Amino acid sequence: RAFDRGVTAYDAGRLAEARAAFETAADAAPRAPDAWANLGTAAWQQGDTVAAAVGWQRALRLAPTADDERDRLALLPTSQDGRVAGLPPVPVDLVAVGGLLLGIAAGAAVALRMRGRAPRRATSVAWPAGATAVVLLGGALYLADLARAESLAVVRRDGSLRTEPALGADPTAPVQASDVARVVGRQNAWVRVQLDGDREGWVESDRLVSLAALTAP
Repeated sequence: RAFDRGVTAYDAGRLAEARAAFETAADAAPRAPDAWANLGTAAWQQGDTVAAAVGWQRALRLAPTADDERDRLALLPTSQDGRVAGLPPVPVDLVAVGGLLLGIAAGAAVALRMRGRAPRRATSVAWPAGATAVVLLGGALYLADLARAESLAVVRRDGSLRTEPALGADPTAPVQASDVARVVGRQNAWVRVQLDGDREGWVESDRLVSLAALTAP
């Protein structure tokens, strides 16, 4: 119902109402990519690039093969397709299922051969298939970790990274609102982050919006 209210309000040009409704929908169904995508679009129309980045990033990580999500992210003033911010357009579930089925088939072939119920050539095929299954399952785990975004956050406002976790520390690389950062360390009210463009340094934690809400059931 909240999603439908959001669509109606958005079509009528009532952006604040639409955004609030999509927020309610996303809170109620945090695994629904359309709720996050529409929340990001409503925020974008209001000129809030940070909330747009959060909504669209969350939508992409729930639906990594959706081209429309990537098109939306391309509207943002910061890069959203690098090593940190990006996500390969690969269906994680399909990769995992493929690896699992291949592994089962390889294991079955080896078991049958050991019992003398399969020709010798079955094992010559089974071992490469098993290795491929391991690669696929490992890739699926890696992609799932990227999609969970547990260590990712969106920068709230422009500024600079610092060499140390202190306001008096030397500034290093600049960051912009809507940049995506990976948190790699914490110290009190500061976090150490990595961003695309080989940027790394310390930033105040209140300058980041976590993407980890995707882990909600």
